[in-house]
Amino acid sequence: MSQLVQFVAYLSKFKNCSYSTINSYLSGISFFLKIHNLLDPTRAFIIQKMLCGLCRLRPTKDTRMPITISTVLKQIQSALSSVASSHFKAVLFSIMYIITFFGFLRVSEIAVERKNGDNNKVVLFSYAKLTVSQCELIIPSSKTDQYANSVSLIFTPFNDSSICRVRAFKRFLQLCPLNVPLFCHFSGEPVSK
Repeated sequence: MSQLVQFVAYLSKFKNCSYSTINSYLSGISFFLKIHNLLDPTRAFIIQKMLCGLCRLRPTKDTRMPITISTVLKQIQSALSSVASSHFKAVLFSIMYIITFFGFLRVSEIAVERKNGDNNKVVLFSYAKLTVSQCELIIPSSKTDQYANSVSLIFTPFNDSSICRVRAFKRFLQLCPLNVPLFCHFSGEPVSK
């Protein structure tokens, strides 16, 4: 235990390591000890308090810009036609960004983990319903819906036509191939993270 305390102190004081780096090292040590069925002191009270203190001494700031309607979302939408390799991809990514923003969705709720990954949790074409005044999207599973009860999101028109959810859905469904995953490339391959 004392060696682990000294290791954390050394990394902090002399190597100037951040909380996340030290925590990663401790996770590696913990994993090794658990694999070998040994006692794991990395979760000891003193170690956890050292990490809490380190967090307070060197707080990290989130440097990511928030995505807002008036700035970032509109800029993304206007840039898509220039950066996407086809009109279809521009429309595809446009609807994905708009739905993700207005639906407060995580990427994992609309895209597969990796190419050729598990498609069971991805939004299917049949989960999207469009009427004149709204669009409905059923999210089959999410991080907060572990038992896959699904949730239904209703999107109504937005006064700015460049980021209107209903218009974006209409544009997308006119071009979308009738494949099983809703958000897929023209080849039918689901969009991955």
